[in-house]
Amino acid sequence: MKRIAIDHIEAGMLLAEDVLGPDGTIYLSEGTTLRERHRSLLENLGIFSVAIKEVHSANFTKSNEKVKEAQQSPQQSPQQSPQKSPQPTESPSVQAKPSSVNRSVAWKPGTAQLIKRNRMYKKTLESFKSIYQDVSFGRPIAFDAVKASLTPLIDEITNENNILANLRLIEIADDYTYRHAIQVSLLATMIGKWMGLTNDALSDLAIAGLLHDLGKCKVPPLILNKPARLNSEEFEIMKTHVLLSYAILEESGQQNQDILRGVLEHHERMDGTGYPNGLKGESIHLYARIISVADVFDAMTSDRCYQAGISPFSVAEEMLRVASNHLDVEIVSCFLQNISRFFIGNRVQLSTGDFGNVVLVNPYAVSRPLVQLDSDFIDLAKRFDVYITKVLK
Repeated sequence: MKRIAIDHIEAGMLLAEDVLGPDGTIYLSEGTTLRERHRSLLENLGIFSVAIKEVHSANFTKSNEKVKEAQQSPQQSPQQSPQKSPQPTESPSVQAKPSSVNRSVAWKPGTAQLIKRNRMYKKTLESFKSIYQDVSFGRPIAFDAVKASLTPLIDEITNENNILANLRLIEIADDYTYRHAIQVSLLATMIGKWMGLTNDALSDLAIAGLLHDLGKCKVPPLILNKPARLNSEEFEIMKTHVLLSYAILEESGQQNQDILRGVLEHHERMDGTGYPNGLKGESIHLYARIISVADVFDAMTSDRCYQAGISPFSVAEEMLRVASNHLDVEIVSCFLQNISRFFIGNRVQLSTGDFGNVVLVNPYAVSRPLVQLDSDFIDLAKRFDVYITKVLK
């Protein structure tokens, strides 16, 4: 690695470290292949030197393109201010402890690590399928077995802050119902970690996230799997799944009220329009408010048999739009501010058909980043007629 003045930038050079603004915003991420046009961009930003990697291969320019496309997260993310967590009053076990968002390290899992994570995910998936089938036949839940299969995966995945990249690299394909349960559990636990919840609280939150839709096993399949909008009568039947989930857990001996309420109340909404009890604001349990955010995000970004998932950028925009009425604004903000750090470096497809790499995320408009195309930059915060349609793996 060596540092050079921006006047000496040559096409094909590779950034050795993130280029940061005074507030910690990442202007260009480590691994970016520099072009001559970057000189004027950096000069306008008041940055006059950069660190580059010293590459000794004659074919370094060609190989850099492959490296950049394969690299999904930056070497470091900017230091952010601690998020203000909603203060729970339900139980001492869910009291959030003060924490700050740490600068992340490079997330570059090797083949062995990916194989390990896929195996752990599959093991948890099979365990949950077994639980789902047992409950369908009226058998009780073995909570010790649930925790035993879930905890190693939670520890492995949430050990790295880049939860989105972790989930994208999971290669196990299965029924949406099962995958959704696990991914909501992982996302909710990650949000809880960012909010500073205790380890015991995170463990309970993970279980609540995994079992939040368990009552759907009692919903008629024709309604559950209907590839179209439910009519009002069908929707009333679907809404019973939260009461069914609560009853199944209680009948299986679950007495932890934090877990029970997290499951029961995850469809309540901040303005009181949710179900089953029409609760408002902080009268909704903290776990339920967290699970709601994870549930909405995963449901909207996931592929289903009847529709393709929406890009996380579009989902972020929609979540911000509805947050004030339906979701906890502070939890949504905590979630989006944290995951937005890992958007940088993503290869994306735009509504124009163009492909590019996210090089800068505006903390005040996380859903509309600066994208580097092959021959230009496009600032989506200024081009509202263009949006990201897909994040490429």
